[in-house]
Amino acid sequence: MTDERYAHRWDEAERVMGKEAADAMRRLYDFYGTDALTAFAHLYDPASGAFYYSNSARDNAGFLPDCESTEQIFCMLSRSCSVSDEPGGLASALPAAMREKCVRFIQSLQDPDDGYFYHPQWGKKIGSSRRGRDLTSCLGILRRFGAVPLYPTALERIRG
Repeated sequence: MTDERYAHRWDEAERVMGKEAADAMRRLYDFYGTDALTAFAHLYDPASGAFYYSNSARDNAGFLPDCESTEQIFCMLSRSCSVSDEPGGLASALPAAMREKCVRFIQSLQDPDDGYFYHPQWGKKIGSSRRGRDLTSCLGILRRFGAVPLYPTALERIRG
């Protein structure tokens, strides 16, 4: 179980994140210890429900959470905590409010005209590699939480 030396930190986490999220973090702590979860928690943006790439991105104007970093953290949590990547796996370990914010954030990135997902900090001025990675990341996140894109994706449009 969690180390009682850190009980005051769980109280703070509960105050900031809410009881359900803090309880989920406590359960993950049993698998990880404090280092990885602390690092992940510091990258989390509660306004969007997504994660930053790094502490420096979080702490500098002009950088925002992004889908690729969010999907990477979800992958690490799933694999390290032996939680299924399938819908209902990681989703069942995270609070509903966190999942809903993340889904709304990801859906908001989709362009209705071409079906790709774009970040406000980069817009459409990205290469095809980045565009493809973001499409894959966004679809992965939505699938994890049993959600779907708002518009047909670029892949669906190509397939006709």
